[in-house]
Amino acid sequence: MKSLSALGLLACAALLGAPDAAHAQYTGVSQSRHLPPVTLVALRSSQASYTTAAPRAESYSSMFTKNGQANQPTPAAAPAPATSLPTTSSAAMPSPAPAQSEYEQALKDTGWNDADSCSSGGCDTCGTACGCGGGGGGWFGAAGGLIMTRNRANPYWTTYETNNNPNQLMNTQNAGAGWTGGGMLTLGYAFCGCANDCCNTCGPSGLMGPAVAFTWWGTGEMNGFSQIADSTGDPNTALSTPIDLGGVSINGNPASDYFDNASQQAIWRTDNVNSVEFNLLQGGIINTGRLQVIGLAGFRYFRFSEVLTFGSASFGSSLFDPADAADQAYLGFRCVNNLYGGQIGAIFNYQFSPRFGLFLVPKAGIYGNQMNCQTLLYTGDGLSTYNLSARKSDVSFLGEIDTGVSYAFSPNLRAFVGYRVVGVANVALADNQFLPFLADVAGFEQVKQSGSLILHGGFAGLAWMF
Repeated sequence: MKSLSALGLLACAALLGAPDAAHAQYTGVSQSRHLPPVTLVALRSSQASYTTAAPRAESYSSMFTKNGQANQPTPAAAPAPATSLPTTSSAAMPSPAPAQSEYEQALKDTGWNDADSCSSGGCDTCGTACGCGGGGGGWFGAAGGLIMTRNRANPYWTTYETNNNPNQLMNTQNAGAGWTGGGMLTLGYAFCGCANDCCNTCGPSGLMGPAVAFTWWGTGEMNGFSQIADSTGDPNTALSTPIDLGGVSINGNPASDYFDNASQQAIWRTDNVNSVEFNLLQGGIINTGRLQVIGLAGFRYFRFSEVLTFGSASFGSSLFDPADAADQAYLGFRCVNNLYGGQIGAIFNYQFSPRFGLFLVPKAGIYGNQMNCQTLLYTGDGLSTYNLSARKSDVSFLGEIDTGVSYAFSPNLRAFVGYRVVGVANVALADNQFLPFLADVAGFEQVKQSGSLILHGGFAGLAWMF
């Protein structure tokens, strides 16, 4: 297993952010005593964002040994001072020891042993010692929690005051989905990003080789509820629905016996989201030192399910009491969107201090959407009038963006916190399945899929490498 601590050393060096041209100015030594080119390569590296592997220490094999011992390039020693002052004025004074640069001090502060320097063996020896050409890789991952909600769908009015139609009282937006918790997990493996000639190929273009990653995140139930009741017992001030109920019977009784002149009506909503991804990552797209960009492409499965139920209780039923189930009727819709398709994206990481970084992860893709909807019309005691199914396949578009900050506890462990927004176009929402005529059986057997969905919320967790 490769050295984990080397990752932190690379990150600290990158966070100093000194350009190549200014390096000699701050080392306090002449041009002839510059650090080897591989040292400047290491200076450009930084930690990756929470979803990917940080740059591997082995990519900079002329600086590190395979067992994790220090191999900092060491400047030539200063001449030893003379035992006595020369008697001639033309004699050269001994040169003082060169001052350490901030970069060199950062290396020293990590606790690496300066004595074991890869540079003493040259590029070939260094590459062999550090194992850069051996094709080694490393595992990485992240785990955390999230809290999310969704936007409100277009409203469908379900309830108005009897004999006063302009007084609309309740619609499906009143039962908007609330916030809910969930989880997230990423597991991946990063392959070696270096060729055999480690001293020449472990620069920005070889920051990280290809990596594969599995990512899942999902939410619990996002629930919504709305209820309105009339307790006067006066049919003239009761509750009715604007849905045309003509021609439909429930349990042998006209549907209007349940949904018109009712004592109370309510709407229940339950939403659920799950996302699974398999991505190929490629580092070195952009590497300017503090800023790194990693390319992403892969396959994604996204599932959004929703249940929306409109219930009505005729007079005599109390607050949807199960004891009065026979006096209650329900019109329910269940829609499931299964999205399958490819996506592309990128991981932007900017390290603005030795421990703090910013990340931005946009993704977008085109998906085939298999939509399944079910319509139920039934009474509280389980007698069903409608049990209609509808299916449709179409194309949907999905985009996601994560942004946040990370904090490194150590080279191989860091915390992250961020915010996620997911937008999906052309999906089947339960709100869209309502029809103006309850008797329109053919209409209920067709999926209405012109809706759009926006999910958003915060997340936090830990990322690691080993």
